[in-house]
Amino acid sequence: MKLHRLLLASWSVLAFAGQLHAQTVFPAPGAGGSGSGTVTSITASSPLTGGTITTSGSIGVGTIGVSNGGTGLTGNFTAGQVLIGNTTSGGLQAATLTAGSNVTITNGNGTISIAASGGGNSTGCTPPNTANQPLIADGTGNCTGISVGTTGQVFVGVTSAAPAFKTPATFQASTTSNLPAVSSSSVYTMAGLGGNGTGGLSAVITPAVTGLLDVEIECTGVNGTDTPAGQGMSVQMSWGTGTPPVSNAALTGTQVGRLTFMTNPAVAVSGAETMNFSTRHLIQAAVGTPTWVDLAQKGASSTTWQLALCGVTIVELP
Repeated sequence: MKLHRLLLASWSVLAFAGQLHAQTVFPAPGAGGSGSGTVTSITASSPLTGGTITTSGSIGVGTIGVSNGGTGLTGNFTAGQVLIGNTTSGGLQAATLTAGSNVTITNGNGTISIAASGGGNSTGCTPPNTANQPLIADGTGNCTGISVGTTGQVFVGVTSAAPAFKTPATFQASTTSNLPAVSSSSVYTMAGLGGNGTGGLSAVITPAVTGLLDVEIECTGVNGTDTPAGQGMSVQMSWGTGTPPVSNAALTGTQVGRLTFMTNPAVAVSGAETMNFSTRHLIQAAVGTPTWVDLAQKGASSTTWQLALCGVTIVELP
């Protein structure tokens, strides 16, 4: 074997991090020849194995560590095993994948199959076979389908209960009748819009979604007698729960928004007089509790003011 061929073979082995030590005999100076030598022995070092070879023999490769480009492992792999890094040892180890909840792993020769079942929550809830249903977990590993809402409904969470589709509450009514004349010029009394008395509208609503009510009340103030200069009447939106107050009942409920004044100009007006007004405010009521709306009212002395042509609109905001 020529020396340059031996060196090529050595570089091939070095790719496996092994080493071959060759002892070569060269011709003596002046002995002639082409300068070729003869290998008389080969010795292997770790991880190559094999004794010193002088004429013929074999060299084996042992376990090659990770630092030398190998795996550091011996033996055969079983179906589904893969190499996984180990921080503690700094090397690799052969292991199979571990299935989690609702996951099935099937190991085969050269294959790994992963399948999932169920869906929904982590306890393995199985959804019902109904199209377009939103789902909630019941805490026992099952799912409950919520019936799909109709147009205009909203999906609402409920404390300590399952959420559901609900329709926001609304109320709208108006009257052509006059309410009784304002009875007091010194204190506020109730107009009676929430009741069903004379001119009343039964303005009561039961919130179903949020309880946030957008309330607007429109009325005409009517005075059937002469109105002295600078006099009139004032009103303020009111609301509450329980039995709605009747006309001219004592002030009750909660007053919201600012006072609305219908005041005559600086000169007196002879005969009947009318003034239109509108008041609007947001009210935070309780879901599921009937809630009435009304006006607190007070008239000026020497007048016979009363409310007429009232309209009430209530919209629950989602």
